[in-house]
Amino acid sequence: MNETLLDPKAKPFIGDPLQGLVEQLKDAHGDLPDEQIRDVAKHSLDRFAEARIRSFVPVLAWRHAQRHLQRAA
Repeated sequence: MNETLLDPKAKPFIGDPLQGLVEQLKDAHGDLPDEQIRDVAKHSLDRFAEARIRSFVPVLAWRHAQRHLQRAA
């Protein structure tokens, strides 16, 4: 899946979805601690771990993490 659909300025990532999600979230929320961003990204991916349609997981996790971090800011 091409993660540039999430954020037009984001770099696509291949491999570990956690690392890619963390990098995208850091770009948007660099003012927050790295550990907090990583924890939120992991929680978001874990939340959709049992999803039947795996291709939507990165998008759903990104949206969930974005909402959470926006409230935390």
